[in-house]
Amino acid sequence: MAVKAPAARVSFAAAARPEDGTHVAVGAFEGPLALLLGLIESRELDVLSVSLGDLAGAYLEAVTAVFARHARGDDVRHHPKS
Repeated sequence: MAVKAPAARVSFAAAARPEDGTHVAVGAFEGPLALLLGLIESRELDVLSVSLGDLAGAYLEAVTAVFARHARGDDVRHHPKS
């Protein structure tokens, strides 16, 4: 049985603003969450072209991983991108 690659990825990095440190890859877009939201807001990117369900799922998985590292006592401030 083949394993399907994730449709979206989310990772966190240190940044002045959380939305700048949240890196997303969904569809043809890869970059900071703030940029994705800005492009959608300015109508330079059609919101219907972004799989919001996949993005939300990947975001929840990333947040769950951060909480799991915290529960194990790992340093959640410095971790590699997924």
